[in-house]
Amino acid sequence: MIVDPDQGISRRSTRHPPLMGLVLFALAIGLGAIVARPAADPSDAARARERLAAALVVPTAQPTPTIAVRAAPLAMPAPLVIRPRHPLPAALAPPPEVASAVPADAGEAARATALTVRDASRQLVYRLQDGRTFVLLQSHPGSDRPFLSSYSLDEGSVRGYPAQLITTRSRVLRSLISWTEGPAAYLMYSGSLTVRELVRLAEQLR
Repeated sequence: MIVDPDQGISRRSTRHPPLMGLVLFALAIGLGAIVARPAADPSDAARARERLAAALVVPTAQPTPTIAVRAAPLAMPAPLVIRPRHPLPAALAPPPEVASAVPADAGEAARATALTVRDASRQLVYRLQDGRTFVLLQSHPGSDRPFLSSYSLDEGSVRGYPAQLITTRSRVLRSLISWTEGPAAYLMYSGSLTVRELVRLAEQLR
């Protein structure tokens, strides 16, 4: 038996051409579709972005509310009313035959004076016939009293009013009596007279 190899090959090759044609036809159609596809429309992309943005909920920053705080009005202090004191009445004085007034600018008056007074007070120096001196100070009731570091205090009365009777060791302010009479307060003091002598002189004031 003689076999021709060329003859078998030729038979098989005559069966495949239709299949290869189909493959080539499909490739041609796909390539043509790719080549013939129209370019993308820009407006379509823009509309797609708008639809996407509308679908997304983007939180927006809310403004912080401003709370108006109204400060309470400050309470104004009440105005300070200074009520001037009534002028002092005429000061009591001893009779001329008992004691005479010493001028305020005299050296004797400066030596006899031991207290500093305010403008509203009166401080007068008197000289007895024997040369001794005493001071009569008139002020408003409630005025400051002298601070004494070493003294003895007794309670008594002068001219019918309650009084304080003070004795000290100071040579200028040896004794002092204090009382209030009507709209004025009085101090009598001396560096040479005793408390008892001051009380007797006070009883003679007019």
